[in-house]
Amino acid sequence: MPIRAFASATLLALVGGAASGAELLGGFVDMRLSGGISGGAADVHYSDNQGPAAERANTTNDEGFDTNYRIKVDWVGSLGLRSYGGWIWGVGLTYNYRTDLELDYRDEGVEVPGGNNIDGIANPTPLVTDAPVDFHAWSANGFIGYAVPFGEHFQLEFLPFVGVGRAYMETPESQGHLNRAADAYTEAGLNVNAVWTLRNGFQFGASVGYWWWETSITHDAIEEGLRADPRELTGSSAKFKFESWDYQALLFIGIRL
Repeated sequence: MPIRAFASATLLALVGGAASGAELLGGFVDMRLSGGISGGAADVHYSDNQGPAAERANTTNDEGFDTNYRIKVDWVGSLGLRSYGGWIWGVGLTYNYRTDLELDYRDEGVEVPGGNNIDGIANPTPLVTDAPVDFHAWSANGFIGYAVPFGEHFQLEFLPFVGVGRAYMETPESQGHLNRAADAYTEAGLNVNAVWTLRNGFQFGASVGYWWWETSITHDAIEEGLRADPRELTGSSAKFKFESWDYQALLFIGIRL
């Protein structure tokens, strides 16, 4: 074989091998918008925020929230997936909206004329029974996991995540003002994603997961209201600790950039 022909054949083989390797190892970047529901179960411990009576006031509410929505925006990337899989990672933002958790508390913003008399002593802070409480939380999340491709268009992902942000608790209005309090929020868990990517880069899929979240919120507009005798209340506010282990089920759309 002439040297020129041999060199040409070798060059074509190298180019073809590089193209095949690039297809095998080529990375990707996805942007995804997810929405769905999560479970409503939550342990809610609430008590006086001050004084030695706080521990005696501590009680758990296991009834949970009635409505639970979760929205996410995620950036997911990889240096490439082989036939047996590869590493993926990313960052994202989440928003959680939960409504109608029933709690008992004393509303400092509402005064009863003459007070609620107990043994001749006036108590100007009325007990609010089974009042609905709403909860909002956002967080910035990071994750790293593993994905396995099945053919050209489908991949299965396993993504542990952790996030930090801020949570808000809202109680019904009193004297024309919405009672709101906020504090730090933490979440962590594992998502399993089924992703279908079309040739034009459009994506759709589903995600199921199990996660933990926690926050402790001090509410200055209300007092803990579990005890029958309000004279035992030693704090000027109530402290609420929310904690939950629960599921989530989401659908998403996205684009491969």
